[in-house]
Amino acid sequence: MQYQSPSSNNPANPLLKSAALTLSKDSLAPAKKNSYVITARLTFKRSNDLRGVALTRNGDEITVCFSLSVKRASFQLSFSADNPKLKTAKHLRLQKIAHHSSLSTTIDIKSYVESRNRFDLAANSRISTIRVGGKITKSDKTVEKSTITVPSANITVTISPTEIHWEMEPYKYHLGNSKKSYLEGDVFVHGDRNNQQFLPACEIRWDSEKADSSLVVRGSVFSSMDDLQVEQIRFLDNLGRAISLTRLAQPTNSRWSKEKIIPFSTASAKQRIVKQIIRKHLESQGMQMQGARVEICNAHT
Repeated sequence: MQYQSPSSNNPANPLLKSAALTLSKDSLAPAKKNSYVITARLTFKRSNDLRGVALTRNGDEITVCFSLSVKRASFQLSFSADNPKLKTAKHLRLQKIAHHSSLSTTIDIKSYVESRNRFDLAANSRISTIRVGGKITKSDKTVEKSTITVPSANITVTISPTEIHWEMEPYKYHLGNSKKSYLEGDVFVHGDRNNQQFLPACEIRWDSEKADSSLVVRGSVFSSMDDLQVEQIRFLDNLGRAISLTRLAQPTNSRWSKEKIIPFSTASAKQRIVKQIIRKHLESQGMQMQGARVEICNAHT
């Protein structure tokens, strides 16, 4: 994890391995004057390779290793003019917003239908038979496979004149399997897994001539500290040896000792320490802090 100024276009993201965002603004066809497409590549996944550096109270350096996934998050696109005195909404029109209607998915459902098909009865056949209309038939079973489309509420959208707000929850959570569920995959895609296509976040119209100003688009991903799922935590010294909770909390003049290198006894204590490190690092990157709600990545164009 390294510091990089947030004033650059796509600043360094401390949680890049679990939540990644890139943003672009491109003009549409020449026939659509002042029209642009906003493309947001927003991807979530669980990462088992998060690392950071911290210090004990007596100044010894330790390496923090952990896995991280995001259970819930929100993504916000904000539109503003580079002239702060200009009323942005007067010259901006938002249209074709991704996932504005309920996100849907297809589920294959197999329905087994027993049917009686006419069939010539062979001699000495042991297949059970029935008599239909005076003819002897045998029992047969067929399978019908149908596909239906059902609504999925894992992405919802709200809109204001200058902002679009997406809220995302893991799909398994809505199927009654909230344990160990987390966000995984690309947000702005459509189609099934075998034929996915990228979906623009939105299309906009910006009257740059009348506004006499450039449009700034900022994307921010927020999550609560509680929804950052931190697991598999290890604290190691420079030689790769585990460090105990006592060793971290209490300063000592002695160097690492074998007696001090014991596993943590309290999982919640480990999570609290790691989340404090994550929060401080996000703050050092210039991310927004809104109480327990924190910005985990951002980009602008």
